[in-house]
Parts: sequence; C-alpha cells; structure tokens
Amino acid sequence: MNKFQVPFPDDETIKREIQQIVKKGIKPKPSFMIYIKQMLKQIGLRYLFVNQWEGGFVTLSVFIVLMLFFNEMVQSIRMESQIYPIIFLISPLLYTVLSIYDFSHKRHHETYEVEMVAKYNVFQLTAYKMLVFSVLTILINSICIGLLAFRMEEIHFIQGILISTISLFLFSILFLACLMKRPTAITAGIVNSSWVIGHLILIWTFKDGYRMFLQKLPPIVYLIVITLSIVIYICYLQKLVQRTQVEGV
Repeated sequence: MNKFQVPFPDDETIKREIQQIVKKGIKPKPSFMIYIKQMLKQIGLRYLFVNQWEGGFVTLSVFIVLMLFFNEMVQSIRMESQIYPIIFLISPLLYTVLSIYDFSHKRHHETYEVEMVAKYNVFQLTAYKMLVFSVLTILINSICIGLLAFRMEEIHFIQGILISTISLFLFSILFLACLMKRPTAITAGIVNSSWVIGHLILIWTFKDGYRMFLQKLPPIVYLIVITLSIVIYICYLQKLVQRTQVEGV
C-alpha cells in the first residue's frame, strides 16, 4: 500500500457514522404532554396573562355576568327544557373572552411575547393558554350550573355539566381550526357571531324539538361525543405546538 494513499471508508461505514452523528446532534421533539408539563412547571398560571390583574378582572367579570344571567333566567323560566339550549349557547363565553383578550394583547404587547419566546415559541404558548382556558372555563361553568341547579330543582347538575362541556369543546375546535388558518380579530368575530346566530336559528327553527333533543339525549352519548371532541381538540393543540415561527401568527 502506498504511504501517501489515504484509506477511505466504505459506503456502509459512512452511512453508519452519519446516522450516529445525526442521532447525537438532533434531539427528538418532546411530545405534546411533555411540552404542557414543562410549561406548567416553568410558566404556571402566573404568566398566563400579560397583566395578571386584568386577566383576573376579566375572569371575574365573566363569572358575574354568567351569574346575573342565570339569576334572571331563574326569575323568568321554570322549565328545564328551556334552560339547556341557553347553557349550550353561553358555555364557551369565558373561553371566548379570555382567548380574544389574549389575542388582542399579543398585538399590543409584543415585548411580552419576545420575552416568553426565548424559551417557547408563540404557538406553543398559545396552545398552552388555550388548554388552561378550557379547564378554567369548565370550572367556572360548573360553579354556575351548580348554583343554578341548587335554585332550580328541575335542572339536573350532571346533565347541565355534560351539555356545557360538549358545547365548550365543539366551540373550541371550531375556534382553533379557524384561527389556525387565518389568525385575525375578524376571524374571531366571525366564529363567535356564527356560533350565536347558528344556535339561535336552531332554537327558533326546531323550537321544542331542539330543546327536547338536548334534554333527552342519553348521558352515554354525551360522554362519547365529549371524548371524541377532546381528542380532536388535543390534536389541534398538538398541531399548534408543532408549528414554527416561520409559519407566522
């Protein structure tokens, strides 16, 4: 063998070495649940809102509005078949208000996002917030429905919770799906308007039939639809987490 000849590895050796370099150099992306756990530990609820006082005030205001609204219904409505469609209609209210509040602040407080994306990108933060908003909305709605059921014997607490939860996740899926395609304030407004108008059309068109449908639907059907809705919702949040900054907000 010539002493000036440099031995080259064969193709198999080159391929094996490249795979090892790539394996060591590229860390696998964490799963959605790992992302959420990490954010919960590092961000928690303290940085859920740009301004904690404003966020707390918005949440409390929506809670008071819901309570006043339900109290008015107690005074004017005594049939459970008339209350369930209203619960279905207004259950996403807190989720909507918090989402729009957060969205508007992103446009006016860019320094906050710059600070936070040093660790996570804006899509990961949005997915985290949407999930927390969902849980918070379920808690607030449960309290409101519990107090309503306490004052109205005709209202079944479990059924009210099931209707409220399925309403929330169906709206959340629609909201996320539209905002991921075109994340603008106009889109958010259209989604909310469509939800209200579409629901009112159902009430006016089918009247007692729609009310009886919500009232008589078996709990197992609600549970199945809720489960499927949660799975779809989590899939959308996972897609949001996996988006890159290049795709834009």
